[in-house]
Amino acid sequence: MKEQLPSSSFGHLWPIIKKLSPRRRELLTLVAQGFNNAEIARRMQVAGPTVETTMNALRMLLPCPAGFDQRSWLVVIGTRYFMPTITPSFAEIESERPHMHVGATG
Repeated sequence: MKEQLPSSSFGHLWPIIKKLSPRRRELLTLVAQGFNNAEIARRMQVAGPTVETTMNALRMLLPCPAGFDQRSWLVVIGTRYFMPTITPSFAEIESERPHMHVGATG
């Protein structure tokens, strides 16, 4: 049986996810679909190093939790947020957002 992360594991990512550019979202979707970097570069019509640079930027923005390798974590994120047949509704994602208390900073 495949171990799943609880929904609350994703709540802290929402502020980052919603600010990603359309191109970064596209890249995460392609990673989640199982394409390698060369295939992603071809589909996005960019150079291979551009894909790697963007992947590195995403790794910095979306740190990998223990138990995942970095690419697998990006697959999880891409699947969770950008694959409509698998992902929850926008309302479900919104409900995962951490609630800010009045006067809280950050």
